[in-house]
Amino acid sequence: MIRTLKSSFTILRASIALAMCLSLYQYAWTQSPRGTNPNIKKSLKVELLLKSTSECPSNLLLLADLVGIKGSDALVQQLQDLPLAPAPRLGNDQTWTREDIAKSLALRGVSSDMIHWQGSTECRVRRIEGERTESLAASKTSLIVQPVGFQQPTDVTDNVKLDASTTKKNIDKSQFTSAFTTPGNVAQAERTAALAIQNYLQTKTSSTGNWNISVQVPTEHVNIIMQRAKILGIAGGQPPWEGRQEFTFLLKGPNGEQSVIIPATVKLPEMVVAATRPLAKGYVLREEDLVWIPMPRGLNYGPEDCFAQTDPLVGQQLRRAMSTQQVIRLIEVGPPTIIHVNDLVGIDVVSGEVTVRTNGRAIESGAIDDLIQVEVQPQRKRVLARVTGDRTVEVISNGSRNLPQTNRNNPIASKPLPSR
Repeated sequence: MIRTLKSSFTILRASIALAMCLSLYQYAWTQSPRGTNPNIKKSLKVELLLKSTSECPSNLLLLADLVGIKGSDALVQQLQDLPLAPAPRLGNDQTWTREDIAKSLALRGVSSDMIHWQGSTECRVRRIEGERTESLAASKTSLIVQPVGFQQPTDVTDNVKLDASTTKKNIDKSQFTSAFTTPGNVAQAERTAALAIQNYLQTKTSSTGNWNISVQVPTEHVNIIMQRAKILGIAGGQPPWEGRQEFTFLLKGPNGEQSVIIPATVKLPEMVVAATRPLAKGYVLREEDLVWIPMPRGLNYGPEDCFAQTDPLVGQQLRRAMSTQQVIRLIEVGPPTIIHVNDLVGIDVVSGEVTVRTNGRAIESGAIDDLIQVEVQPQRKRVLARVTGDRTVEVISNGSRNLPQTNRNNPIASKPLPSR
């Protein structure tokens, strides 16, 4: 009998151990990547209806500018404000194909397997003046958190008599302006509020761009907001952080802490092209060397002096060295140099309809259409010639005078050196 009980107990322990091992194996299988359902991600589908033409009122092109989006509410809300690239300059066009949009979405974690295309095969978008309408998220009503003990005034008639019988609850405070508020105080409060909003946006977007912010400070809060120490915090605003926005300021007032909504109009900084890494003078630019960044603050030139697109820069040669994230200006690049100092060149001397070919030596370096000094052989006479091709220059003969133009690489007129 005892031996039978021992055998049964041994079998029971083995069964329990086996059950525990199977449970652990099943848990490990479900937690491993092989145990996940591969159809979960594929089940997330979005339908994109590509427009044939579109207009963009901002310098930042969003996905919703190019396509109509159908899908789950959460996915549509996530995709409609997704930025793709800088918009073209005012009055200019860009063409986006389905493949271009799919590549841009893939970089942002949206697989092409999730997309079902409809509509046109390409969209031509034009930049126009105006402001972008508020997104769905921005259209939600914001709530003002009133301080403890605050009592909302009750509206009464316009003719309010201030006498001893007038009580606190029947005074319409909206008709009063804070005492001792001057236009200078209002301007100072608006500058302080704009600076606070700018620092807040830079923190939210991890950007140092020069935001253009116009603030409207209520007169009853001017004397508080003009003091930086009275602003304890700021919140609010909605992506893509452009157009009409509302920001909630947490202020330290005479009755304690209170939150006030400050309306503002925000304009995104212009996007310009900069270098991704240090580049040496004379380097010929490639696509991977360029990146878009917001226009930095504190520069003595504006976006009109810089490049808004990368295509015109590819294949251009730097006229000066560049550091990482440095904005590339229009005057800092040019065509690649094809003739260098001491190169042997062919000189085409043109006089009317007659062209004479002779040989010479380059005294200066230059690119296509540059004017450089060359030395005609064997007389060793130096003249000013225009670069026309690889080791080929052209001289327009006009009596004893040479071309009276300047080298575009040097704003000062290039004078022929005396003959040796």
